[in-house]
Amino acid sequence: MENKILNKMIKPEIFLPIFIIAYVILSSLLFYKFWNYSNDQTSKMAIQATEAMAIGLNGEMYRRLRGVPEDVGTIHFESVKKRIMKLVELYKGVKFIYPYILRDGKLIFIADSEPPESKDYTPPGTEYSEADPEYFRPFKEKRAIVTKPVVDRWGTWVSILVPMIDETTGEVTSVLGVDYPVSKWNDDAVIHITQLFVILLFFLLLLITIYRLVVSIHTRKTKEQMLREKEKSYQELFDGSRDGLVMVDTQAGILDVNSAFCQMLGYSLQELKEKEDFYSITPEKWWRYEKEEIWNNRLLKQGYSGIYEKEYIRKDGTIFPVELQAYTLKDESGNVSSLWAVVRDVTERKKMEQHTLKTQRLESIGILAGGIAHDLNNLLGGIFGYIELARKNVNEGKFDDVLKYLSKLMTMFYRAKDLSLQLLTFSKGGNPVSKNQSLIPILKRFSEFSLSGSNVKLNISVPDDLWNVWVDENQMGQVIDNIIINAKQAMPAGGEITVSARNVLPGEILPIGLKAGQYVCFSIADNGVGISPENLTKIFDPFFTTKQKGSGLGLATVYSIIKRHEGEIDVKSQLHGGTIFTIYLPASISQEKSEPAQANEEFKYYGNVLIMDDEEDLLDLFACNLQELGCTVTCAHNGDDAVELFLKAKAAYKPFNLVILDLTIPGGMGGKDVINRLRAIDNSFIAIVSSGYSDDDIMAKPCEYGFNDSIAKPYSSQEFIEVLRRNGLK
Repeated sequence: MENKILNKMIKPEIFLPIFIIAYVILSSLLFYKFWNYSNDQTSKMAIQATEAMAIGLNGEMYRRLRGVPEDVGTIHFESVKKRIMKLVELYKGVKFIYPYILRDGKLIFIADSEPPESKDYTPPGTEYSEADPEYFRPFKEKRAIVTKPVVDRWGTWVSILVPMIDETTGEVTSVLGVDYPVSKWNDDAVIHITQLFVILLFFLLLLITIYRLVVSIHTRKTKEQMLREKEKSYQELFDGSRDGLVMVDTQAGILDVNSAFCQMLGYSLQELKEKEDFYSITPEKWWRYEKEEIWNNRLLKQGYSGIYEKEYIRKDGTIFPVELQAYTLKDESGNVSSLWAVVRDVTERKKMEQHTLKTQRLESIGILAGGIAHDLNNLLGGIFGYIELARKNVNEGKFDDVLKYLSKLMTMFYRAKDLSLQLLTFSKGGNPVSKNQSLIPILKRFSEFSLSGSNVKLNISVPDDLWNVWVDENQMGQVIDNIIINAKQAMPAGGEITVSARNVLPGEILPIGLKAGQYVCFSIADNGVGISPENLTKIFDPFFTTKQKGSGLGLATVYSIIKRHEGEIDVKSQLHGGTIFTIYLPASISQEKSEPAQANEEFKYYGNVLIMDDEEDLLDLFACNLQELGCTVTCAHNGDDAVELFLKAKAAYKPFNLVILDLTIPGGMGGKDVINRLRAIDNSFIAIVSSGYSDDDIMAKPCEYGFNDSIAKPYSSQEFIEVLRRNGLK
């Protein structure tokens, strides 16, 4: 309370005006008193001096003067005249000395202090006609008078009038007047007042200086107190934060952490400070990302990292997920001196998200199953129908429409295949079977196909020098197809879709989640109805749909495919302003172009082929197709049979040139184990792995497991021929 009152009292805007006004008032009163006192003292001293003069003059010679012109030349006149003139010389500041008498109500000069040759000389007997009434007062009051400044023909004066009294009668016989020029009269008072002013000014400046010193000291103490309170508040906030707070230097050395961060990792503050650097509590897989992307591309360029996720290692060795946001601190030179990071343990949130996702999947599985059953039943109904029509026409000897029915049958077969691939991609990820190729033909072919027959105009802007990418062509086609179908449905009255692509140069700011490197970016933009903000954050969620007959798998599948390609997808939309999907894919270091597909009408291969599959019908079908190409085919139903047949062929000097192995054999050796056994026997053959599980890592990277190539079931003869050509089999 006292500090608050003191703070108000010493505020310059309040105190200084009051102090100065009070000081001026007091100084004015003091000046007035001192001026009056000085004038009083001057008057007293002047009266005393004039009385002394009067005593000196009031002798026999003086009393003989009659105040008539005839006094001039007399001894007594000359004696008085000289004495008066001598007095003027003795008393500095005195201008005139003149005795006068009152005769017939008039003031008559007896003598004056001016020499006869002076223009101001007044002969005796001359009337003082300009006299102020003040000059009559000594005759009436019989006391000395100090007049106010009086103006006459000689100037402006202050006169000291001392009555000369006859001791016998007690009457005033004459008055001795002494004139002081006004300018001289106030000299002493002015000097005294000036001295007083200097003293008062000195004390005023001294008081102001003392006041400013007190204010400065008080302000400094107040700031120190506020700083201490602020530091205390910040420390309480720092220590009391439920999020982890950590400060590190530019070499990743830990400078300070709060208790929440210590509890999060299970270390004490001292233990954390003793760590060599921040990376010792970070799994190694995050080091490059944080150094190249977070530090180089974000913190150094924009001063903050944005929110991103990573992992930490607790003291007990367990790894847990965190959400992190970092900021740079700079020194006086503008250089980054340290980093602040806000860290939040998201373990519980991740568990909740997984639980929620599982709950949503369980709740939606009925709807999804119904939709899948509906689509598959439609496709199976068409397949069975066309088979029945073809069989009926063959039995009746009508062969004209059989080819048309079989063509429609193949169309429905490919639709069923696409549906299974889409479900597999969504449910298990569908590892891409990638190859180094240009994105240009993929963008053009799938974009044009998706919009064929629609009222939507397609604009494609792709540079010729677009870098190659490692992608699965079919999966990337799914991405383009799903996005463009959504865009087309958002423009029922027609519109425009623009497909563009560009190379992302090193150093550009990348979306969160991407590692530093070279990328190819392509975007698909429409001018449709747009997506509302509340739905924009949900569009990639499984089973989320705003369509009456939608399954909610389209964009979820797109997201899954892009993530499997180690890319990133971003979407920007505005209601009634259109939507833009932007996809980033890692660029291929090698820019070799893939060979164009060749026609397969006359393809023949006369090699010795071993094929292994547990499905009898598929085995017969594959064998027939291979025999049509000219192959000699041997079939195996399991892994043991395949190895035995392989050994017999080698012993008979008829080794197999091509081996096709099913990846999974229930209850027996699958393709992964069989290829290892066969490679140990002979390494000179071409091996192809085949499976309906296209999400298996072996299907994506067959060369790493002893195979030369892979093909996903079901497949057409044209697709199989393309695999043979790709491996140099003719």
